Amino acid sequence: MSESAKFPPASEADWQALATRGGEVELSSLTARSDDGLPIGPIYPAGHGSPLPGRPPGSRWTVVQRIDAGDAPSLAGTVRTAIESGATGISLVFDDSASARGRGIASDPTALARLAGDTPLGGMDLRLEVGDASLGLMEDTLDVLANAGLRVLALAFDPAATLAARGWLARSVDDTLGALLVALAAMHDAGIDGRLIVADGRPWHDGGASEVQELAAVLAATVACLRQAEKRGLELSVCARTLGVLLAADANQFVTIAKFRAMRLLLARVAEIVGFPDASVRVAAETSWRMMARRDPYLNMLRTSAAAFAAATGGADAVTVLPFNLSGEDFAERMAGNIQTISLDEAALFRVGDPGAGSGAIESLTGALAKAAWDEFRAIEAEGGLPAATRSGTIQARIAEKCEERFGKIARREIELVGVNVHVDRSQPLLPPIASVPRPLPDPGAAETATPLEPARLAEPFERLCEKAERLAASGRRPTVFMACLGRPADFAEAAGLAADALAAGGIESTPSSPGFDTPQAAAASFRDSGAVVACIVASPDVADHVVAETVAELKAENARFLLACGVRYDRGTDTLLALGSDLPAILEKLLDAIAISGKNRQNHRVH
Repeated sequence: MSESAKFPPASEADWQALATRGGEVELSSLTARSDDGLPIGPIYPAGHGSPLPGRPPGSRWTVVQRIDAGDAPSLAGTVRTAIESGATGISLVFDDSASARGRGIASDPTALARLAGDTPLGGMDLRLEVGDASLGLMEDTLDVLANAGLRVLALAFDPAATLAARGWLARSVDDTLGALLVALAAMHDAGIDGRLIVADGRPWHDGGASEVQELAAVLAATVACLRQAEKRGLELSVCARTLGVLLAADANQFVTIAKFRAMRLLLARVAEIVGFPDASVRVAAETSWRMMARRDPYLNMLRTSAAAFAAATGGADAVTVLPFNLSGEDFAERMAGNIQTISLDEAALFRVGDPGAGSGAIESLTGALAKAAWDEFRAIEAEGGLPAATRSGTIQARIAEKCEERFGKIARREIELVGVNVHVDRSQPLLPPIASVPRPLPDPGAAETATPLEPARLAEPFERLCEKAERLAASGRRPTVFMACLGRPADFAEAAGLAADALAAGGIESTPSSPGFDTPQAAAASFRDSGAVVACIVASPDVADHVVAETVAELKAENARFLLACGVRYDRGTDTLLALGSDLPAILEKLLDAIAISGKNRQNHRVH
């Protein structure tokens, strides 16, 4: 008897009954939407697809350690530490790279020569992210790298993505792609197994691209490189086998698994069209930068673990995990490596090839993403290809629109970020600021210019509010909201908790809500004694509207500068209603402004 035969059979109707609690809720109400509006249902029939070609079952993915700080003298020691910790691949990110994000190894033409001479790189994969300096660097260090015993040397430089990320490019996209292909040929002539990653989804993702937009941009970049190879008379089948793509992996587990599978389908479709269906392009992953938060940074370990799991089970050939605090401290770097060690050696995720095959949900979402991305890719091609679409700014405009839509959902808490806009641990302060993402000034001789993307992490609007709250606290006016709770604690506790959580998202404290006040006058008197200048009225359902209205009047008589209401039917006279669906950052900004200009010094002590 098979293992599955031991379980009683269940029909689709049985599953629907469980999902809807016997019909208490509509099944359609349980359907979520991806960033691109693709439906993600609660129940799917079993899938029947075959495993997608990619990393074979039992083949371990490359554990890539990102190194994006330091200088030439310290580089060898950092790389040795990474190798000793289990890394089988190293990504060296220099400060000119579009993916440096305000960090990066100090540019030094001697860095790679020192590294090759001081570090055992035999059998390792080395990825170089050097930006515009890529071509000159290869010319200067090719002989040294050829003798280092590397398994694979990958040059990661996507000129179109770099143009979009910083707004200019020293050489034209076409010329840069041509020069990269020449560098690739030189690597092979030197006996190096060289790869080109000229399709990098990270700058698009950092700038706000959805899954579909990132997939389409990466596919269009791959096609642009193949076009340049064809113009130069290179063998396309050989070229395709040396290309690689790099995608961002975020904590939306099922969507990320489907995104990596969709990338395989899209690349296979292009290979089929150009006549070499057996070519296999390597797909690498790096966990998302934009999903990371400064506050309660240990939650980032959960985010990166989910993202690494999704990338690995989605078939990534190489995975990079960002450190949980983005500042590169030793413990965070070790944990980034440990996440991969556990995934490989304890969870053994590499043993199954394409585990998403057979899952109706994963297969359906993979197909939907691939179709939508192909349509977006065709739109880019209709604009003249990715270089032309980037120069004109049309692709950046679509991404900016999607980014604005996403931040609006985060502000309204339609997208929940644990520890950021919901379920905030009020004891967690912000970490020191991380490096901002600079945009280098254009070279006066820049060959290409374009409208730049605006990279941003999803938590930034709330982090800015927390910083503002900390500045007020440092000036002697700790932002505290008085909770004017009316009625029975058992009835208003949930609303009071939601209000306190919403306030904490902006670094704002609140007074204890229990036991509540019997009269508006009692609430006003306690407000006067609290030293606060802002109050939030919370009432149980049995509190009459006229009592809430009287409380508003009493609090205003005590010079409340800003009044919130939460969980009440009657909110006339208050400044705003604090509820799901409201623009939380805008509300908290007004609240902090009211405290800042109050002119009172009653906020200079913590309210207990």
